[in-house]
Parts: sequence; structure tokens; C-alpha cells
Amino acid sequence: MNLKTILGRLLESLLFLFMFFLPISRSAQAIGIFLCLIVWLILIVLGKGYRDIIQNKIILFCLLFVSSLFISTLVNGVNIVSLDGLMKILSCVVLTLVVYQGIENIQCLKKIVVALVVSTSVVSVYGILQYFTRLNITNSDKVEIFNRVHGMLDTNSFAGILEAAIMYNFSLVFFYMKNLVFWLCFLVMLICLGLTMTRGAWFGVVVGFLIISLVVKKSRWALLFVGLVLILLLTWPHGRERIIRTLKLETERERMLMWKHSIKMFIENPLFGNGPNSFWKSIQHLESNIDKGHKHCHNIYLGLAAECGIFSVVTFLIFSLFTLYTAIRLLKISFYNFSDYLILGAVGYIVSFLIHGFVDYTLYGETGYLYGFSVGIITLRAFENKNKYENKI
Repeated sequence: MNLKTILGRLLESLLFLFMFFLPISRSAQAIGIFLCLIVWLILIVLGKGYRDIIQNKIILFCLLFVSSLFISTLVNGVNIVSLDGLMKILSCVVLTLVVYQGIENIQCLKKIVVALVVSTSVVSVYGILQYFTRLNITNSDKVEIFNRVHGMLDTNSFAGILEAAIMYNFSLVFFYMKNLVFWLCFLVMLICLGLTMTRGAWFGVVVGFLIISLVVKKSRWALLFVGLVLILLLTWPHGRERIIRTLKLETERERMLMWKHSIKMFIENPLFGNGPNSFWKSIQHLESNIDKGHKHCHNIYLGLAAECGIFSVVTFLIFSLFTLYTAIRLLKISFYNFSDYLILGAVGYIVSFLIHGFVDYTLYGETGYLYGFSVGIITLRAFENKNKYENKI
């Protein structure tokens, strides 16, 4: 066994543990990302990476987006706050490079995705018990009976993880792995997502369902599950209340104030923004009803525009949309084996992530990690199908 194989296997094991502990512990997340980065850097330094980054357009667009973040940081002056914001986004993007360069082939990712699904399902059972019994093994002061489920982390983070696990499970169960255990996992996670009362995740999952069902031309599945989700939410009092509140802008006054302030920040510095993490610094001096504890403006696009300028928004959209375009074209070429179904789950999550991003800042933390991982899956599959893909296009 050569050094490349040893490091590749080690990286696979680290990714497996990272995904398993993702819904459980932030300390484990930090350690996992750090170790994955170290092993990946060793692969690069020794020239043992499986693939050249210059050969893939998705990676080039990714690096273009990262460059815009660095430029914004340098133009606005390097400081602890801006570096912290920059590193949060880079820690997510690095997962794309880790998967693309460090994983031997896409089949190696099967156990990693299953680890995410199983772990998230177990935490979902705990979350459901938390909602009905106030079970609180983390001793969080925010846990209340019949209130938003927090899981082992916090509500929004857990909901973001559920989005990804549901999307991957949806594609595997309904289009590939007809396994009762995964059916049960899907049902448990779907119920728990409802109990988080996170509207951005709800809308993201619904649109994700529609997209991946249409991609494989099984629209009846989309109608069935979207209908089921809507019936559950509308018949459940808390769900109905959350949806009605969304339609009334006056009930979202604080979020509207944050969005208006982000637009103001963007107009002041449209090209390079005010620097990563600058929104939090900016609202500290506002005399308004905005909670000064907010770290972001609850919108990816406005947040990037305000903090890093128009170039970061444009490059991020090009990067994300080209990734989806590549994945869909790949699925038109081949749709027969496990890796194709895995691509389907990645497409569903990226769509859900982008929709959720209209009402929350999902570009770092757990949702950001899963975004980077999903892009890495598509990038790896595009490389493996390079000749066939290019001939088709």
C-alpha cells in the first residue's frame, strides 16, 4: 500500500467521523475539519493528490469566489474580525477540495453519506422526544416543551443538517435503496424538521424535492411529498402559524431592518464591501430594535453584497449555478448506479441551501460544510465522467 492510498484512506475515515459527529458536537466538527485540512495539505505538498485543480471548471469558479473574499479582506484592512469571517467561509469551501483531490473515487463516499443519515436520524429521535417531553441532555436553557427543537446544537444549525440528510436519503431511498430502515430514517427526519419550525429549511426542502423529482422525471413523487409536507404543516397549529407569519411582513420587522441595513452597507461600498464579518460590527452602533447579538443579516446574498461586495455575490452565484448545471448535465448522460443517485442528493441539497439562503446566512457552519461537501461530490463525479461529459456537451 503506497503513501497516496494510506493518506486517502485516512482522509475517508476522517470524513466519515466528521459527518457522523456533525449533528452532535461542534468540537468534533472543528477537530474533524482541522484534521481533514492537515491530511489534504500533506497530500498536496507531497504531490500525492489524485487530481489537478486546474482541470476542473467548478474548482476554478470556486477559487474565483475565494479570491473575491480575499480581495475584500485586504481592501478593507486585515483584522481579527474580518479574518474570523473569512476563515469561516474558507473552512466550508475547503471540503470541496478535500473531496475532489483526496478521495480516490465517488464510491468511497457511500459510507460517509450513510453516516450522516444514520447519525442525523438518531439525533432526530432525540429531537422529537425533546419536543414532547423536554428531554435535555445538553442542559441547554433554550429547550422548552412544545417549542422549537434544538437537537444537540441549536435550531437553525440542526435544521440545516436535516435538509442535507433528508435530501441524500430521499434520493437513495426512493430511487435506489429500497430499505425499510432508510424509509424510517426519512420519516423521522422529516417530522423533526417540521418541529424545528425553521421556515427557510421547510421551503428549501420542498423546492429540493421538486427539482430532483423533475430531474429524474418522477413528478408524481414530488407532488405526493410536497402535498404531504404542506398538509402536515397546515394542519399542525404551530406550523400553520409559522407559515402565516411569513406572509405578513410586519411580523418580521427585525429581519426587514437587517436587510435594509445590509442594502445600505452595500450602497456605501458596492465593489468590495466592508469586509467579512462587518455586518456584526456595523449593527453595534445602530439605534434601532435590531438585536445586537446577530452575527449576520439572515440572507446569503445581501450578506455577501454588504460585507464583500458585488464581485463576491456574482462569483458565488456563478460557482453555485455552474455546479448545478454540471450535475444536471451529468445526470442526463448517465443515471444507472449509486454515484448518480448520490449526485441527485447533492443537487437537492444545493438547491435547498440556496433557497434557505434567502432568509438565513447559510454560508458557514454546518450548512456551509454540507454545501462544500456536496459541491465536492459533483466536482469529483464530473472529473470521473470527463470524457463522456465533454462529448455529450
